[in-house]
Amino acid sequence: MRIRSNLTAILKDILASLEKEENLSFPKDLQIEWEHPKDPDHGDYSTNLCLKLSRKWGENPRELGGKIIKKLNSIEDFSMYGSVKLYEKAELAGPGFINIYLSRSFLSAEMEYILKEKEKYANLDFGKKEKVLIEHTAVNPNKAIHVGHIRNSILGDSLARVMKKCGYQVKIENYLDDTGVQVADIVSAFLFLDKKWDQKQKFDHFCWDLYTEIQKKYEEDPSLKEKCVEVQRQMEEGKDLIAKRPWKS
Repeated sequence: MRIRSNLTAILKDILASLEKEENLSFPKDLQIEWEHPKDPDHGDYSTNLCLKLSRKWGENPRELGGKIIKKLNSIEDFSMYGSVKLYEKAELAGPGFINIYLSRSFLSAEMEYILKEKEKYANLDFGKKEKVLIEHTAVNPNKAIHVGHIRNSILGDSLARVMKKCGYQVKIENYLDDTGVQVADIVSAFLFLDKKWDQKQKFDHFCWDLYTEIQKKYEEDPSLKEKCVEVQRQMEEGKDLIAKRPWKS
């Protein structure tokens, strides 16, 4: 919003000068709209202002755009950060679009501002303190952690941060199953498939393979699944050797 409002202020000053120079009448209710071009080669911000004004002033939009572009590129001292210029250049495109290319020095200054004011930067209140629960990552402890889990962590944490900025009360949950069905599957594989870890393979990779193997065995032998249910029950009660035995060796 800060960038758009500053670009709008610049254009309004330029239009006011064109009114005097060319004896034109600037429509007071005209809205200057900005959008991000789909193609980054077309700049950071774009407006169809010339197309709107050409109908009002009866001028060719590209001719009008040329006058505005000339004034935009002649500005030397307008900035949001002292001597740092807001934009690098302005160009005319298509039937009369004005494309603005922000300067690298401005983007660097803007990033410094965001990092310095991060606690209050871009805070919104439309969440109205509504409580939100976000669960993410929740890695299965019986399989190897891979890049997909990292992706889920990044997405989940980013969503939580955005919602906090929007005024929600956010609580994050990351469930780690330590005695659930998947663990019972692995223990059952050790017990009933007579599997032992030879330590040649990483243990999490070994468990991953065991989990896959016993799922196939369940289809071949349904009674094996019943045994797994009993293993899970004993693990959850935590009273016998099945719950206490060090399964990875």
